[in-house]
Amino acid sequence: MAALCGLMIGLIILRVRGFYLCLVTWAFAMVVENVLRNEYQITGGTGGFNSPTFFDGPDSGFYCYFVGLTLFLATYLVSVAVYHSRWGLNLFAVRDDIDAAETMGIHTRFWKVFGFVFGSALAGLAGAYYAHFFSLIDPTIAALDEQGKICLMLILGGLGTVIGPVLGAFFVVILSELIRGWVEETNLLLFAIAMIITMRFARGGFIEVLQLAAPWAKAIAIRGPKNRSAKAGNHPDG
Repeated sequence: MAALCGLMIGLIILRVRGFYLCLVTWAFAMVVENVLRNEYQITGGTGGFNSPTFFDGPDSGFYCYFVGLTLFLATYLVSVAVYHSRWGLNLFAVRDDIDAAETMGIHTRFWKVFGFVFGSALAGLAGAYYAHFFSLIDPTIAALDEQGKICLMLILGGLGTVIGPVLGAFFVVILSELIRGWVEETNLLLFAIAMIITMRFARGGFIEVLQLAAPWAKAIAIRGPKNRSAKAGNHPDG
């Protein structure tokens, strides 16, 4: 169902690019949230509705963890395969310069729609796991702050990478849990500030920071043994 929604959105906004594409997709998310809140007979309104869990019993959380871990690994491996395949090259070409991609003979419309369908399918898979794990679906999962967290995960981790959003997800989830109940009212403001700072000083996110720090760390690691060996050579015997 999520992939079908992605297909419909992709076909509708084929001619929209850049900032306007973000606005249209965000507006669609707002429409979905309002539908979830107002269509009480279908969605249960603000109270949501219950869904069956994966397992029953005292160890259900333990088993659900491994279900989630398996889904994560499978999703990550599929994403890595697409990233390093010809499909990934076509998607990067459409992202970087759609006009140049069309000149090179790439069917840009197909790959834009494919990107929507692929991303929506993964999001739908995550949503299905979320629903069965917590056994409750309510409109808060489509609220503005939750959407902001997802965007922050991508931007902090590193856009255009596979491992970057994983690092960003760990950081944002852990940080949001640490500040829960402390500055909960200003969560969205703090995340917005973090997003602005990242886009201003490190557009590549954690991946860019790690790439910049890698030569320094390597130099320090090499310099350490040399200094120790030099000190050992200068040390007088006995």
